[in-house]
This record gives sequence, structure tokens and C-alpha cells, in this order.
Amino acid sequence: MSGWSGWSGNQLEVDLDREKAVVKEMDRSLVEGFIGGAGYNAKILYDRVDPNTDPLGPDNVLCFGNGPLSGTPAPSSSRYTVTSKSPVTGIFGDSNSGGHWGPELHNAGFDHVFIRGRADKPVYLWIDDHDVELRDASELWGLDTWETTEAIQEDLGDPSVRVACIGPAGENLVKFACVISDMHRAAGRTGMGAVMGSKNLKAIAVRGTKGVEIAKPREFMDACNELEEAILNHPNYETVSELGTTILQRIIDDAGVGGYRHYQDGQWPEWVEECGGQALLENYVVRHKGCYGCPASCSRYYHVKEGPYQTRGGGPEYENVAAFGAELGNINLESILKCNTLSNKLGLDTMHTGHAIAVAMHLYQEDMLPERMVDGELEWGNPELIVDLVRKTGLRDGFGDKLALGAKKLGEICGNGAQELVVETKGMRGSLADIRSHLPWALNQCTATRGMDHLKGLSVAYPDSEVALEAADMEVSGEPEGVEVFLGKNPFHVVWSQNRHAIVDSTGLCKYEGIVMNPQRLKNFRDLIEAATNWEPSLKELYRAGERIYNIERAFNNRIGITRENDYPPKRFMKEPIPNGPAEGAKIDQKEYTKTLNKYYKHRGWDKKTGKPTKQKLKQLGLNQVIKDLYN
Repeated sequence: MSGWSGWSGNQLEVDLDREKAVVKEMDRSLVEGFIGGAGYNAKILYDRVDPNTDPLGPDNVLCFGNGPLSGTPAPSSSRYTVTSKSPVTGIFGDSNSGGHWGPELHNAGFDHVFIRGRADKPVYLWIDDHDVELRDASELWGLDTWETTEAIQEDLGDPSVRVACIGPAGENLVKFACVISDMHRAAGRTGMGAVMGSKNLKAIAVRGTKGVEIAKPREFMDACNELEEAILNHPNYETVSELGTTILQRIIDDAGVGGYRHYQDGQWPEWVEECGGQALLENYVVRHKGCYGCPASCSRYYHVKEGPYQTRGGGPEYENVAAFGAELGNINLESILKCNTLSNKLGLDTMHTGHAIAVAMHLYQEDMLPERMVDGELEWGNPELIVDLVRKTGLRDGFGDKLALGAKKLGEICGNGAQELVVETKGMRGSLADIRSHLPWALNQCTATRGMDHLKGLSVAYPDSEVALEAADMEVSGEPEGVEVFLGKNPFHVVWSQNRHAIVDSTGLCKYEGIVMNPQRLKNFRDLIEAATNWEPSLKELYRAGERIYNIERAFNNRIGITRENDYPPKRFMKEPIPNGPAEGAKIDQKEYTKTLNKYYKHRGWDKKTGKPTKQKLKQLGLNQVIKDLYN
């Protein structure tokens, strides 16, 4: 589209019922209000999906979105977001992924793809720049994600084609099935692969040769170089590059918040020694790899060459290792890597999968799981059993059919108090790192819009107001708006962190460098966006866009029936303290949490009785239709 830069200005509308795909111009006012990527996806989902829509029905809309910086020379510009109503939680769902698929889509001339309906038979979507067609995928149905990727590349005669697809888990409508791209990169949380499977959509293959037009190339490269230099010169750069997110294993264990055996232990140093990032690096990593445009290249390929768990694959991240290791009492790293590979091939989210198995083991331990449901004993730390349960979950075989419903549903099926054992808020577990010892971390995760979640904000990086104030001061970097733009006169860093993350997910940049090394500032985002797109937001306007995005996600949930009571931590965390380690005795005080939640709502501009954004806040954000939806 002429007149666009940074953004391509194109969105692809796919109607599987009618087997049609149409290119439309994006709404520029929405783009500047919601940036792109996750934000633009969220607005489209709000506008098009009714509160009563079945997540696995044809009327649910599946959104793939790039930000304006995705696929550009900006450092770590690899990210894309998949958004839909979640089949595992029943509320707002999205998942962010890296690799090369998102940049390829942007270079094909599309910022977003929106898919509705259900195909009569399995199909895959082929996007060759602006030549788009739906192709028969009947022979691909039943293949795993690696086999699917290779088969499509062979069918198209081009091994460089980028493929995002589902495996058997998505086909079988496992509630937490994910979308896999580049064989090893997962849009993991909230069950986007199940939505894709419900539409009989096996894959989206992309070849992009158009490039991304930049409005001010010289200024853009200056901004890119400034940010890349900050990343490369950071004191943690080498460690982050070597270990990736597995750097967090020792940090979390040293703090005593490991969440071991479904939060029955806080510390397990032996597990870190046997299964930590250093053990992975020394024994199984064969080479490092990076996502598109990443100066850190924090991921890697691994190879287990012998023994019962021979495998090879890409990754894993901290949460993958934790899900199949720490949470299950499993100290066998080779089996953890086998589970990671198996999950990628089947198209399973590792965190949901590990958590469902952990809940089953905990219920079995407490004699709450009926014997008729299981295929045998569910013992902690049995690597052979764990690998088998991962496979059964993806195929919905035997007890795997129950695990495929998710941890919350498993608790409900068992009844008799089993629900209170399950660690979840709004149907989802967040990071395995225990929230009981840090109130802002608990508030951050429990008020997240897609369920209990550590990636919709990271207030734990700012443990008190003084640290947050200093970080925000660096964000402003002399801008006339002042620090109050971000934290208010009484700093409240949870809100600031959540709004900030909404911005990052909407630009197409990776949060990891911003989380672990933290050189990325709003000023960097603003400078990059301005030079790429010619849109010139002030820092205040950019921050307001992040706030607008968070509120439209919240409004989607409010419309479904999410209220204040859904923002509380798991009941177990308010009754049962961390049993051992440096954080021993820590638990969440319900009265103190309630007071903090009230302060959070006040700072958010949300009604403290209902949890809805107030009319005044919605008007301030220009969300007038939401006022009608929530208050009329």
C-alpha cells in the first residue's frame, strides 16, 4: 500500500467457510492507537469475537500479527503474536513467538492475517508475497510439525519457505496445543494450536521477497546501532548469549522459589547442578542459534547421542526445562530434552503439558485421583513415565485424553477439594517461579489478561519503588513529560511494567534482552518506530498506547464475565507457605493482597468492586465502544 512505511499497511482476511482470501488496507487510526502486533490483534479480536463464541467454533477469529519493526534491521526484531479466544481458559488468549516466520510474513507485505470459519477438509495457506492460495493438506493431516514443514517445503520446491503449523495435538484439539514455526519456535500459551486445528488449518507457509520500507533509513540505522551497542556492551551479554533463559534456573533456586513438585518445595540445588543451563551447555549443546536479527543468539541446538532418550532439537528455554524437570521432580536432563523435542513435534505447549502432569501426580499423591482414570502409578521423578505421558497427551491416548483438557479441568473432574490443589488463576499457571514470597510478582501475574502469567509484565525486576523510579527515570531520558507519565506521583511499577510489555509485544521486538539485560527503553522504541514509520509519538503517547492495549484485553475478559475475584492468587498460596529454602514460610496474606489490589485498581483506573475499567479511563483512552459494551 502506498503511503505506508514500517507497517506494510496490508492485512490478509481469510474466510475458510468460503475458501477466500482478500487483501485489505489496515486502519491507520487503529495502527497508531494499538501499534501493531499483539495490540492490533487484540483490538480486532475485541471487535469481531462475541463473548459467547465457542473458542473451537468457526466464529472464533485466529489472528497472526507483526509489529512495525518485525523483519527490519532492528535488533531482535523476530517476534510475532497469535491471538484468539482461548480454548484452555475461555478468555483472551495470545502467544508470542520468535524465529523467522514473522519477519518472512512482514517481508511478504503483510502485517496481519485474520482467519475465521472452518474448512471442509484440511488445508494449508500459502502466501507467496501477495499471491495467496488455500491448498489441500489432507496428506499432511497426522504428520508431526517437523514432517509437515519438510513436506510443505518439498511440495513448494523451496527449502527456504517458512512454515508455521500444528502437529497431532492441534489436530486432536488438545486444549493447550501450540503453533510451531521453524520446527523449534512455539507460539505456546493459551491453546492457539487447538484453534488452528478446529479450523482444519494445518499450516501457513510464507515466502517474502518485498522487504520492509523504512521512512528514514539513516535515522533508523542510528537508532538500531544505539540499541545493539547497548545490548552487546551489557555486562550480562556473554552469559545471556551462552545460557539463554536457562540462566534463570540458579537465580530462582538461590531465592528459594523453585516451585518443585508442583510447589511442594522451594529449593533443590541438586536439580540445578544436574539439569541447569551449564550442564546443558557442557554435555548436550552442539551449537548456538539465533532468531531473526538477534545479536544475542541465546538459543541452541542439542543432541542426546545415546541411551533411552536419544534425541535432538532446538532450545530449550528455562520454563521448558522447569516444566518437565523441576515441577515433576525429574532430575534426568536427557529425558527433559526428549520431552521438549516430543512437545515440539506434537505441537504441545510445554508449560501447560508439564503442569497438567504435575497436577495429576499431586492429586495421585493425595489420593484424589480415581484409579480408574489412570494407566498405572503416577510417581514423581519417573523419567520414562513422564515421556510416555507427554506422548499420550498429544495423541489423547488413554489418560492423556484427560491431561489434554488442562490442569484446571482435571481438578474439576476429580472434585472433593482437588480444585484448590491446582495452582492457576483464570485457568492458567504462570512462571514456575513461586509468587508467594513477592507481593508485586503475585499481583503482576494474577492481574494478567490471559491468565496467571509472567510475560504480561515483569515487576519482579523492580523489587521496590526506588528501583522502579530509577528505571523509569532512564526511560524518560530527559523528556519533558517527566517520570509521572510512567509511575505517577506514587510509583506503582506493576502497572508500568504491564503497559511497557504491551508495547514491546506490539512492536515485533523480543522482550528477553529487555528483561534479563534491560537496555531497551521506551526512548529506543520511540526512536525506532518514528524512523521506521514516520509516526512521531511522544513517550507519553507511546506509553498510553500500551495502556490502551492492556485495557482492551481486560475489557474482552470483562465482557465474558471476568471480575475482581478472578484477580486473586490461588487459594493454596494464601493458606500454604513455601515449606523450605531461603523463602521458607512465605505465603500471600489475603488482607494485604486485597489492599494492594485496591491500589492497583486505583492506579489502573479500574472499578474496585467490579474490576472493570471505569468510564472515565475508557474515555481517556478513546475506547468509547467499550463504554457502551460494558456499561449499557
